[in-house]
Amino acid sequence: MTATGNEETAIAESRVEDSDKQNPPGSFKKQTEKKILSVPFLSQSDYPTGCESVTTVMALQYAGYDISVDDFIDNYLRIGTYYEKDGEYYGNSPYDYFIGDPRTGSGFGCFAPVIHDALVSAAGAEQVKDLTGTRLEQITEEYIDQGVPVIIWATIDMQPTYEGKGWTILETGNYYTWPAEEHCLLLVGWDEEYYYFNDPNQDECVTGYRKEVAEQRYLEMGSQALAVLPADSAG
Repeated sequence: MTATGNEETAIAESRVEDSDKQNPPGSFKKQTEKKILSVPFLSQSDYPTGCESVTTVMALQYAGYDISVDDFIDNYLRIGTYYEKDGEYYGNSPYDYFIGDPRTGSGFGCFAPVIHDALVSAAGAEQVKDLTGTRLEQITEEYIDQGVPVIIWATIDMQPTYEGKGWTILETGNYYTWPAEEHCLLLVGWDEEYYYFNDPNQDECVTGYRKEVAEQRYLEMGSQALAVLPADSAG
């Protein structure tokens, strides 16, 4: 299959309030145009903690891969162990495994290395780009403007993160604290003031968040980002 729907589209814009946190003047190069990719939207309503899987499947489907969320979870997502013993909690690292069950509200999530490996299995290593550490403005120039949406880690509704529940990592014995409000969503566009996302936690197919807020939350979550190139570009 080939990817479709790279054209810009008019949308109803859902915007969040300004954040008190601001980046220094000149942090963003002024963009006076507007670009939004028409990426078919998927909701995570059936996958309460499955934002990573739903967002990744949106990216895969747009790139031309025939895959469903259930197929991705069952056949590609590496799911780890999490349990309670004598009042203490133990589990794998979210950098190595998805922690919990994405189909329930009691799961936690996972980070870019887990999704990277799943994407490689689904699409092939040559089609997957690890953009971790790249600023959102650069991502929009090098990927969004070229018709490729990007998976990023930020927070639910771009709210500040805080220390959530924790557990002892089985592999290391170290204690890990989960960043509450962690969220994964698909960057699909930009204009002068907003970055636009297919946010699987929202009802709207495209949601706009102010640039400085989105960049801050993205930084707080480690500037994690991944892209999958169109299937017809393979080889």
